[in-house]
Amino acid sequence: DDAQWADVDTLRFIEPLFLDALRHRWPLLVLCTHWQQEWNTQLAAARTPNADNERRSVADVCERLATGRGGERGWLQVEPLPRLEQDALRELLTAALPGLTAEQAGALLERVGGNPGFLVDLVAYARTHARPFEGRDTARPLTESGARQLLKVARLDHHQLVRKRFDELDDALRQPLAMASYQGSRFL
Repeated sequence: DDAQWADVDTLRFIEPLFLDALRHRWPLLVLCTHWQQEWNTQLAAARTPNADNERRSVADVCERLATGRGGERGWLQVEPLPRLEQDALRELLTAALPGLTAEQAGALLERVGGNPGFLVDLVAYARTHARPFEGRDTARPLTESGARQLLKVARLDHHQLVRKRFDELDDALRQPLAMASYQGSRFL
């Protein structure tokens, strides 16, 4: 999951595993989930020269394997997951912010465009900013100006929203999170 953050050790493991599976005719399935925007960016980078020959991403490993097989990609299937319908996300939104009017919920659902991760981050933002809600209570509807304010925040793209949430954290929390992200995730 979240293969866009795969570390170099994971990438060094996947490529030889695949090559050994080919050589020994082992059945092998490697299933990765990856954010679409990062896949596109990392795939474009993978198609550029790499002076140090180090694996840079899962997309890079896929390109290296395809190149080694004469460009044949029949073994690789990339299947973008479809966006979720508004109705599928409405239950999540109304459970988290039960006081939203149908119009407010509809506007937010339209903006997230079927992306559940974006909705989760937008709800998290709203729940930590009670001022736009009637009586500063996130279980109540947004005020008229609060609805405009939250929709303005919702116009950010998902990455910008995550960055905004991070930037608004207290320094006592932001610094350890930044240090943890510098360390990175380990996949093995």
